[in-house]
Amino acid sequence: MTHPPKSKASSTQSNYRLLIGGIKHCYTKKEKAIG
Repeated sequence: MTHPPKSKASSTQSNYRLLIGGIKHCYTKKEKAIG
């Protein structure tokens, strides 16, 4: 199964953004719980 580099790159970027979003979400949740 081979994918064109462009498609792979965009998929990696979206995964990265998803990961960052999850981390930010967890961090905000923690801050709210503390404050």
